[in-house]
Amino acid sequence: MENRSDVLVFTSPLLEQPYEATGPVKAQLFISSDCPDTDFTMKLTDIYPDGRSMFITDGILRMRNRNGQDHWELMQPGVIYEVEVDLWSTSYVWNTGHRICVEVSSSNYPRFLNNPNTAEGIGKNTTYNIARNMVYVDMDHPSCILLPEPINERVKITSLPTPMSSFRIRLYNLFFSLLFT
Repeated sequence: MENRSDVLVFTSPLLEQPYEATGPVKAQLFISSDCPDTDFTMKLTDIYPDGRSMFITDGILRMRNRNGQDHWELMQPGVIYEVEVDLWSTSYVWNTGHRICVEVSSSNYPRFLNNPNTAEGIGKNTTYNIARNMVYVDMDHPSCILLPEPINERVKITSLPTPMSSFRIRLYNLFFSLLFT
């Protein structure tokens, strides 16, 4: 999948120490589209030293349902939306010498039903559109993936309980910089 022209791939540098992610994984994206509806799909993988990409978890967001499954909100062409894609939870360790990889696309067929990118109801469409989608990755639009804080960092907390921070990987210039937020 990483070689397809319709998939954005963001890969971290080689990890200098193992990284454990146990808990919920989410992506915050700043996106736009020229269609009234489209999907944004995310895959989280482990790139092994030999180049193999091993699937960890994934998620999808149908834009018409971005604010709830009980109603539709179609998109306006060119408007930038901030959305959250839920990649569910995982418990995984990336080993030293591996890389964290995130794939962003607008389809994950056959796992998820194709979106015709129209305003018509799913399964009721008579046409389809090819969506031209944008993912923004700049200082004003910091698209990122949120991984759970490493377990070894949690045990270092000695003060009163505070909301757990997330380990944030920001998608800049097709590489990651690892930041705590």
